[in-house]
Amino acid sequence: MFTRIIFKKYFQWVPFILILQACSFYIPHLIWRSFNWLSGFQVKAVVSASKEVEQQTNDEVTKIIAKSLFHASQQQHQPICFVHKQHFVGFLFLTMKLAYVLLICFHLCLFKFFIGNIDFAIGILDHKGEWRQSGHFPRVTVCDFNVYKYAQLTNFTVECVLPLNMACYFI
Repeated sequence: MFTRIIFKKYFQWVPFILILQACSFYIPHLIWRSFNWLSGFQVKAVVSASKEVEQQTNDEVTKIIAKSLFHASQQQHQPICFVHKQHFVGFLFLTMKLAYVLLICFHLCLFKFFIGNIDFAIGILDHKGEWRQSGHFPRVTVCDFNVYKYAQLTNFTVECVLPLNMACYFI
């Protein structure tokens, strides 16, 4: 009646993979926040100051903008490694976007390693049905177990709920 399926090696690693993915996609953000101030032009300060512009008079706004632009222009001619400070924010932004693309490729390879075929990682969008019907992460499956009853081994096949897969589904 049911097809016997071998144990999947990736089930116990799913929570760790999800944690690794979350942490790895946060790393480029941390790098951006750590290094964008090296250009002399503080992006976060400019954005927060622009929100307060409506509350100040035009003279105060002009003085603040002139002061920040003068300070940034004094800092821009000193190179950081091989990139001038005037190009550093753009270079850092493009580097972070490249890091995100490389992380996506890394995670696809990680899927291929654990699941066994790249069709799940890439072809899931081309799948005719829903991904829940693919059989890779079932929430309900059939379980076999044996019970000794009156010195006789009795086999039972029942429908089992996989709570770890249900948790991963909601994540």
